[in-house]
Amino acid sequence: MTVPFAPRFRSAYPFAGLTMGSDGKLYGTTSGGTGSALGGTVFRINPASRQMNVIYRFSDGGDGGLVVSGVIQGAHGSIYGTTWEGGDRTASTCQQNGCGVVFEVDKNGNEKVLNIFTGPPDGWGPAPA
Repeated sequence: MTVPFAPRFRSAYPFAGLTMGSDGKLYGTTSGGTGSALGGTVFRINPASRQMNVIYRFSDGGDGGLVVSGVIQGAHGSIYGTTWEGGDRTASTCQQNGCGVVFEVDKNGNEKVLNIFTGPPDGWGPAPA
């Protein structure tokens, strides 16, 4: 199947499924495609127009990286999810890649880190269930 928007969408590795938003659009993540295989994106697809838009691009730094989990949508339209890496890169447990974060991306594409994992005892590398 040919997807007409794929060449414009510079992301890769969509490991998780899609979430239907309250606005009728589909939301998902990719783990790469931002110049680093460890970056990632949060994207939105309009099923009616088949148009895809990147809402947020992770830098694989303090904001998170290597997104392998899907997202959920909160009551006010923000998107929530986790990253496998990124966050605090000083935790030796996570081999200098960071232990992952919990993030929020608002309707305007602004990302906020809600939690930074630091390894034991609070955990690291949140993965999909």
